[in-house]
Amino acid sequence: MLAVAGAGKTRMLIARIAWLLDQGAAAKRIRVLTYNREAADDFRHRLQSAIGASAVTVQTFHALGWKLLQRLMAQGKAPAWRLASAGQETALKREALRLCQIDQEQLENLGQALEWVKGLASPLDLSLAILPEGMRSLAPAIRQLEQLQAQARVWFFTDMLYAPWRLLSQYPTLREEFANHLDYVLVDEYQDVNEVQHVLLHWLAGERAQVMVVGDVDQCIYTWRGANPDFLAQRFVQDFSSATTYHLPHSFRFGHSLALLANHVIDANPWLDRQAVLATETSQPTELQCLLGHEATEVVRALVKWQANGHDWSSAAVLVRLWVQAAPIELALLQAKIPYRLLGERSVWDVPTTQGLMALLMLATGEVWQETTETRWQWLNAFWQLPPLGMAKVQRERLVQLSVAQPEAVVEAIEALPEDRAWLKKHWQARASLWQQLISGAWRDLSAQVLIERFLQETDAANRLEKLSSSVAQGELQWGVIRALRDAIPQRMSAAEALAYWQSLRQAAHIGEAQVSAVSLTTIHRVKGREWDAVVVAGLQEGAFPSQKASEVLELLYEERRLFYVAITRAKRQLSLCLPDASVLDALWQKGETAKSAGQNCRFLAESNLLVCQQLGRYLHGEQSLLPQATEVRIANAYLQAQLRSERLSAKPLLQIGTQVQHDKFGAGLLMSRNGDKIEVMFTDGVRWLKLDHPSLTWC
Repeated sequence: MLAVAGAGKTRMLIARIAWLLDQGAAAKRIRVLTYNREAADDFRHRLQSAIGASAVTVQTFHALGWKLLQRLMAQGKAPAWRLASAGQETALKREALRLCQIDQEQLENLGQALEWVKGLASPLDLSLAILPEGMRSLAPAIRQLEQLQAQARVWFFTDMLYAPWRLLSQYPTLREEFANHLDYVLVDEYQDVNEVQHVLLHWLAGERAQVMVVGDVDQCIYTWRGANPDFLAQRFVQDFSSATTYHLPHSFRFGHSLALLANHVIDANPWLDRQAVLATETSQPTELQCLLGHEATEVVRALVKWQANGHDWSSAAVLVRLWVQAAPIELALLQAKIPYRLLGERSVWDVPTTQGLMALLMLATGEVWQETTETRWQWLNAFWQLPPLGMAKVQRERLVQLSVAQPEAVVEAIEALPEDRAWLKKHWQARASLWQQLISGAWRDLSAQVLIERFLQETDAANRLEKLSSSVAQGELQWGVIRALRDAIPQRMSAAEALAYWQSLRQAAHIGEAQVSAVSLTTIHRVKGREWDAVVVAGLQEGAFPSQKASEVLELLYEERRLFYVAITRAKRQLSLCLPDASVLDALWQKGETAKSAGQNCRFLAESNLLVCQQLGRYLHGEQSLLPQATEVRIANAYLQAQLRSERLSAKPLLQIGTQVQHDKFGAGLLMSRNGDKIEVMFTDGVRWLKLDHPSLTWC
């Protein structure tokens, strides 16, 4: 089942189960597999609401894998290890990094690399040999982790599927033992499965089970975990040779304008079997709007207007590509007293960068010395890591301890540290000088913004974050948080006042977490399966979305485009897009053209043909009487054809100087120039300025 966003995939699966039970199928021989625990819980709840209590098993792929692994352990085929707790797994990963002399900041990256490697249906050594470029340095840590696991006799989360696959691949006779026990298997969000999951499903289904998978190739956004759209687009039909493919092209979530936008956006991604995303005949219109100006300010203004029109805060969401892009928006929401909820993300107040900046102000005002020894250690530990010192953890912790107990001895201690790299030694000396100024009270009278700016300059923070952070992403995250916190301080506010102001915002954030009605603020990767009446997509700058790396690697660019597609298709009634620069896009949209880039704007906006989507959407909803004109009409006309409409858009030629036009009143004319949405035309009776979309004007 190839189903577009909002097609009702879960509802269809539940209807299928209800029909099977009505036909006499045994509930205990029906299995539903979901991607994660949240999806499984939601499916169980909706299934029970629809058909009442039943013996149908709904579980995640990993839960199924763990059951298999437990049986293999009971048979003596697998080591009788226990499942590691989250804390133990983290501790072992940290130990592996330490033994391999890899920075602890790589902990999250190590987890991703491990998930990628154990998502491939191949021996570990082969998978490590083809690790993506950004993960290759972690191969030694993964090998070390395997040894630590064996010593601790524990399985990790990633082993719940990889270990059963490895054993069943080694012992083919075991496959026969585990296969053919189910009559029906239904899998949701199949575009997100990895190779191990796909192969295990094929083995377990055997010759007996009827397998139904549901998904959307254009919503595959977890390839960094091993997911691959080909498992849904090609491999399933190849491995389940008798499979029949069905399409669910109609979305019940949004109106024609957004359906048209989705089709324009995803068109550049190759997929031969793609069908148009269609709004239903009874769908309500979805408003498309662009937000221009200071991003955080415009996001707040759009949300306030939405709520003032009688909508609940919880019906709106703000989505960003990267977590760091949420920092200025979170602060703006706090300042505007708009309740918000972070979906699986850390608050700006919970990151070490924020604590480091607060420690800076506490040092400048002297407030840090009023704290207890334990609390002072925590603040100063954060201070010395902003920006990173580039020294060993043991050295840094000794420096922190000295700062707490004997602050006046810090400068001499730093001078005595051995370091052959001149640039790094110079960095330490600059920090020592700055420390001396802070504890002497020399910065006490500086305004908060001046103080922070001077700190960033004297520590060369931008370069140090780039050079000494554990990854480029980590450096960008820290720098983004610094800018957001600095910009949130009113000008001429003292350090003491700014510190109190930050503390009040921090307290407001904790209070806001308990609000029942709150705007959702999250990254796009966390919104699969969710929808809101109003969605704001922020952070649409080329280089951030899509990332600079995606601009150089085609497969990554395809995934970034799918991510944008997922973001816009979360909206039901209103979609707002934050634009860095409207001028370039406006020129494209007015002509009804698309392009591969649009200056500093996200390139997917240049591909969107937004104005045509808006105008044709309004026409199809009966809100406008005239069809729009555009240069590029292929996707729009394919949409009309799929909707069984007889109308077609006429492609107008590219507007160039000398293009011939025809006016109902003034007759034939020649295009002389253009200024925004107005054109200068020479007719036989003189030159006139006309609106580009004037209904009396046609192009010859």
